[in-house]
Amino acid sequence: GGWLFLKTFLRDEDVNAERMIKEHGIPDEPGSYMHPKLHIREHAFYEQELLEYYSEHFTIEKKLKSHAHFAHGKPNKRRFIVLYLVKSKG
Repeated sequence: GGWLFLKTFLRDEDVNAERMIKEHGIPDEPGSYMHPKLHIREHAFYEQELLEYYSEHFTIEKKLKSHAHFAHGKPNKRRFIVLYLVKSKG
């Protein structure tokens, strides 16, 4: 099978993502919001949501999560997850 590299926002423990969803959420798309400055639609996934979706057709070879979302006890950067996936045969 082929490889898929995925890097996307991770909602787990991301205070900024929760705030953006609360303040700018898209009603019919849970986890999505309209960015107030860029005016683009963004979505923040929970880790379990991604794993359940992709594990049906892919083998997860590697998973990395960012840890800079807090600095000095305060929310810092957006949290993201990286998945290296291999297409399952069949």
